[in-house]
Amino acid sequence: MIDISLKPAASEDCGKIAEIDKICFTDPWSETAVRKLYDSGTRFNVAILDGKAVGFCAYDASAGLFCELYRIAVLPEFRRNGAGGLMLENLISYSAASGCDKILLEVRESGLPAIALYRKYGFVSDGIRKNYYSSPTENAVLMSLDLHRNAFKNESPVKKV
Repeated sequence: MIDISLKPAASEDCGKIAEIDKICFTDPWSETAVRKLYDSGTRFNVAILDGKAVGFCAYDASAGLFCELYRIAVLPEFRRNGAGGLMLENLISYSAASGCDKILLEVRESGLPAIALYRKYGFVSDGIRKNYYSSPTENAVLMSLDLHRNAFKNESPVKKV
């Protein structure tokens, strides 16, 4: 493990988030798209190592209902060092504290490391959305986490900058 911390994204982080997204996804968000999401209230957390953004998490929560995880990304050279887990733990804690019942997400069927990470934190598969992704065309695995059964809901594992 390396010493990674999280911070809520600021407007000036939108460009770096788009750069990370371009490296991590075959269907990346443009900086304009990231900025529109940010301006519309989508929450972003940025994973920081030695002052450098190495990952991000994008999500939206509706109190009393659910939180939707849009993206979680870590630059390839920093994967498997705890950044993804830290962002997921923070998301789980935030969602529970916000009164959400569930966290929902879609993940590429071929995204086996991501699926394994989600399962490690208690997410279950709810079904398949056929041909959901493009570039390349691929099914999405629908997953959810019931926050009423989650061990992380009363913890705050996040280090703040």
